[in-house]
Amino acid sequence: MDRERLLYLLQQFITDKATREEEKELLDRLEFPESDKTLTDFLKERWNDLPLRTLYHVTPAEDLTWDKLRTYIQAAATKHPQEPPVKPKEAPIWRRHTKKTGIIPDISNKTAMLKNYFKIAFRNIVRHKAFATINIAGLAIGMACSIFILLWVQNELSYDKFHKNADHIYRLSAGGATNSGPMVPELKAEIPAIKNFVRLLFVQPTTTVFATGTKRFEEKAVYYADSTLLQVFSFPLTDGDPETALARPDAVLITEDMAKKYFGKEDPIGKILKKDNKDNVVVTGVLKNIPANSHLQFDFIMPMSAKVCTPRERSGLA
Repeated sequence: MDRERLLYLLQQFITDKATREEEKELLDRLEFPESDKTLTDFLKERWNDLPLRTLYHVTPAEDLTWDKLRTYIQAAATKHPQEPPVKPKEAPIWRRHTKKTGIIPDISNKTAMLKNYFKIAFRNIVRHKAFATINIAGLAIGMACSIFILLWVQNELSYDKFHKNADHIYRLSAGGATNSGPMVPELKAEIPAIKNFVRLLFVQPTTTVFATGTKRFEEKAVYYADSTLLQVFSFPLTDGDPETALARPDAVLITEDMAKKYFGKEDPIGKILKKDNKDNVVVTGVLKNIPANSHLQFDFIMPMSAKVCTPRERSGLA
């Protein structure tokens, strides 16, 4: 029983778990025979686990004697008596660890740090008002200019990109934005790569009068176009059939704004407009309002077949 108790006390001492009473009892039991080989072998095997060994001994385990072991145990127990456990000072929250989650993030401390930054910035602004005003105004103007330039570039690069086949649409012009009217059909017949074409002619003179009932307005954004207009360009119709909208020579396409302007809430399809106090045209389709980033801006589209061209106009079909 004494031998088992001694083994237990040695185990407790070696693992730094011995209480004051157990250390005192171990010192009292040190007077045992040196010939007890079991205890000697036990201590030699656990020599490297003895607490603070390197502060007192550098003796290899093979050269141990029982006197050295006893001296070490007495010295360790005497010079390092076990004190009552003291609660360690709590580490800062950003250094605290847990077994499962690791480092606990210091949210509260980061918030305090940010508040401190704002306080310092505010004090510097109050202390150097003129310098701060110049810097803040310069930063604001620079950012505003950069944003406006970015928006302008974005708008410029977006022109005509809403068309479905925008990458395959090309404008053929000669002397501005016009070209010879008969040239385009001939090009399509001679060049197989041309899948389709549409000609546009701006109405001359620059104003056209449209009237219905008591409403009468002068319009400037009026074009003549081939019936393939809606096949080449992706101008959506809110009312009407895109395949037949420009098939008849007395047809006219109007935008949503023009439909409200002339007909209010009524359905404009099939309604008649008087053009220049002499010709009647029938509304066959209503186009969505033309986007601002389209280089073609019009309110009325009439079929090219209805246009009786003068020689000068005939050479200026676009």
